Amino acid sequence: MTLDLRVLAIVRHAESFANARLHARGGGERAIVDAEDLEAREGQDPEGLSPFGWRQAAALAVALHSWRPSHVLCSPSPRVLQTIEPLSAALGWSTDAIETTPDLSEIALDLDWIQESLEEPDLEGRLLAAIGCRAGYAAEPIPGEDTAAFRARVRRAADRIRAIAPGRRLLVVAHWGVNLALVEELTGAVPTGPETRRNASITWLGSRPGGFQGVVPESSVTHLRPDLIREPS
Repeated sequence: MTLDLRVLAIVRHAESFANARLHARGGGERAIVDAEDLEAREGQDPEGLSPFGWRQAAALAVALHSWRPSHVLCSPSPRVLQTIEPLSAALGWSTDAIETTPDLSEIALDLDWIQESLEEPDLEGRLLAAIGCRAGYAAEPIPGEDTAAFRARVRRAADRIRAIAPGRRLLVVAHWGVNLALVEELTGAVPTGPETRRNASITWLGSRPGGFQGVVPESSVTHLRPDLIREPS
């Protein structure tokens, strides 16, 4: 059976100011958050990219430039739209190449609860249960959007991807939770490993005749090496 490699790239948005705040509290992939990121947040939209996030977006543009996606399907969130700005400028995309859909918005969970729960030993397990990627989890549900409603809109996004993907290199840019649920909808497998949580990470999918089912997702963060991003030290 023929497998077309890398016809779909699913990307998590680059680091936002809200992410930087969580990372400063130990809730993310960066042990050190430089003062520029936190000071720049004053008066800014917390949903916009931090200075570090803009550097990630630039590295992402370099990583995807030679792949040259022909169409983008993304969340309407500011942090997502800003993530694709460097790549859009480099490739000279027209507005027709970028399609936004609220179906790719992140699951609406109680952020205060999440911030208060950063030290819980299985917070990630509870988040996976909330997005429907961990069945039978017995913990108390996280306040927020109903899991069934969330999965229904993820299925709509997956159907849109299947309609667009034939013959195109499609870039999907969204959020951690919705991306995991989306990959599961498309392939039947949930990506694992710390790279799936990284801001600006890429999960690659190939395609088989009949769709993506059975394709093993491959996540990559090699474009986010410290020498490329200039990780604060």
